[in-house]
Amino acid sequence: MKIFLVSALIVILMTVSLLAATDPTAVMMRYFSNTKNQYENINIVSYQGFKISENCLENQPPKCEAWIALQEKVTPQNSATPYIGNPAARYCFDHNANNQVLFDKQKKEFDYCMFKDGSAVSAWDLYNKHFGTSKK
Repeated sequence: MKIFLVSALIVILMTVSLLAATDPTAVMMRYFSNTKNQYENINIVSYQGFKISENCLENQPPKCEAWIALQEKVTPQNSATPYIGNPAARYCFDHNANNQVLFDKQKKEFDYCMFKDGSAVSAWDLYNKHFGTSKK
């Protein structure tokens, strides 16, 4: 009985910890998928101060490519990209991600790095994590 209670307490504490680190209200955003030739939905949550796709938090600790990118600073490349004026968008490419514009319900636009595993992180959150706060 004691083992069961301790196990239940651990599960409760882990759940409370996850909820405290995550914004409980996911924001549904949309983007146009060129590969599927249609609009796709993606849920974005706030996790440890970063705007990241909800699917990234399916495992604890997160193991998605977006979370890994937040942990690993890479050297910016001077490669020609179609986003020359946007350093956050260029930094997505440096992490082997695509820059994607997501739209919220009010049709406001937000730059996100979209990774091959389907995870996403705010391009500016990723950039500012490694290079300090910049004007957006």
